[in-house]
Amino acid sequence: LLYLNEDSFVSDERLAEQVKQAREDKLKIVMVHENDPALGGCAFDRMFEVTPQELINDGLYRDLARSFFPGVYREVSRVLLAKALGATAAKAKESQQLRRAAASANRNIYAAPPPRPRGGGGGERRRLFTA
Repeated sequence: LLYLNEDSFVSDERLAEQVKQAREDKLKIVMVHENDPALGGCAFDRMFEVTPQELINDGLYRDLARSFFPGVYREVSRVLLAKALGATAAKAKESQQLRRAAASANRNIYAAPPPRPRGGGGGERRRLFTA
């Protein structure tokens, strides 16, 4: 996953080397272009200004980057990214079921009554009211 924003290839010189190595290793690179200014979003043409020319010439941007839009469109952006990364409806449903089961188990752990004290013969009843 290559997350592209206004700081890509600027704040970390190692990024270009890592991308170059990933391409040499024939790894699939899924790119996400941030559009939210609060998160460093910028116009995509900035990528052509800051990306090393070697990567551009090698075809890094031949594949389209997935746009990550702000606000109400953010969730749609996430879904499209998940699909690009191989998510399917069946995997999503299974994952949702696992999350629900885990949440239910957590609630049951915290909602369980405290254990009763042991000892005292087991058959004794405690008096709750006195006359």
